[in-house]
Amino acid sequence: MVLVNSRNMILSCEEVGQGTVDCVSLFLREIFQKAFEQFASGVLCVHNHPSGDPHPSRPDREFTRQLNQCAQVLQLRFLDHVIIGDNTYFSFADEGLLVPDAAQQRGAAPRAGYRSLRRRCSPVRPDQLRKRRRVCG
Repeated sequence: MVLVNSRNMILSCEEVGQGTVDCVSLFLREIFQKAFEQFASGVLCVHNHPSGDPHPSRPDREFTRQLNQCAQVLQLRFLDHVIIGDNTYFSFADEGLLVPDAAQQRGAAPRAGYRSLRRRCSPVRPDQLRKRRRVCG
């Protein structure tokens, strides 16, 4: 989980769970507790699929829906849920699978400074992964 401030600058990267080959048990309260501890205003969730296929499973979609709803209730911005596979990724935001916040529903421009990941399942070079790890490490 990546926690950001109101300008989308990274505050911290937190590991909130480790799973087995085909599942992970997470509690929403633990995710948002870490966000409040860091005084974050936005949350971005990232996980990998060991199979290499980054397309979301039904539980991934349901968990993302729950995260988005909780974030709205808690007045936090849920920016994206990214699933990483073999040199590819899937972004819920890029695919339009996240419900827009109230400001966007009223026709306001998207938040300045936030650029979602580019395209669904586009290649990710290994040097890009190393750079991202350094930011969060």
